[in-house]
Amino acid sequence: MNIIETNIKRRVSAVNLLQKVIFIMDISNSPIAFCTVVSQQLHCLCPRSQKMLAIELCRADIEYVGVRIKCRGNIGGNMQPMKANPVRVLGISGSPRSMATEFLVREALRIVSEKYNAETEYFSAHGKKLEFCIHCDFCVRTKEGCVHKDDISAELYPKMTWADAWIIGTPVYQGTISAQIKTIMDRCRAVVARDRKALLNKVGMGIANGGDRAGGQEPAIHAILGFYIINEMIPVGGGAFGANSGAAFWSKDKGAEGVSEDLEGMKSLRKTLARLVETAQKLKEY
Repeated sequence: MNIIETNIKRRVSAVNLLQKVIFIMDISNSPIAFCTVVSQQLHCLCPRSQKMLAIELCRADIEYVGVRIKCRGNIGGNMQPMKANPVRVLGISGSPRSMATEFLVREALRIVSEKYNAETEYFSAHGKKLEFCIHCDFCVRTKEGCVHKDDISAELYPKMTWADAWIIGTPVYQGTISAQIKTIMDRCRAVVARDRKALLNKVGMGIANGGDRAGGQEPAIHAILGFYIINEMIPVGGGAFGANSGAAFWSKDKGAEGVSEDLEGMKSLRKTLARLVETAQKLKEY
């Protein structure tokens, strides 16, 4: 690629050079392909440029979300991708129905699996037996889990401890989270009662969808983020200019079709997922 040789001649640093190549190539779904292209292009440079780029690459730790790329081997292009341990992501749909929330959580899991090579697990409240916490303190006294032997105990607890990162999705009911999500949150007391550090430093994000444009999506997401803080997890949002606290959707009461047409919502989802995986990956590395 001409841009590599041109920028080398202009003495642009390897890090800035590679960032520009990433942007221009727009290969965000294939960091390995990017690595291969750079490797091939080393052969097109003059020997001095080859040496300069190879040295800089060896010094630099070029990171892409979910993949760490380092230069090793012979000068001239044995660039090999070094995949980190895949992030394990749990998606929880807190809707009693199989509509917009289920679609969004499954879509989020599809994205992290395909784009970031994450391992995924899924739990839906739809059709499940979910018992309320009755504050009996069985979990505190015995440290043997919850007194209720329902779908949360049998299916969800193991997935919670397995995951490095959580995605909690909720429909907006009365301006906040669903009763199903609140039940799941309350029942996490049994997980922490058994092991105080069971959820420590797991990363979490929230998805909320409402039939109205301003139906309470952000308060619902804040309730999810507050839950993460209480349990010593690390809450993340997507950042300014499009995502802020997390992924917020307006379904217009059209279910999965409605949220899939919400382009701003989809933008907020992708931005927040990128932050989720990036944070979880860095925590696994350290």
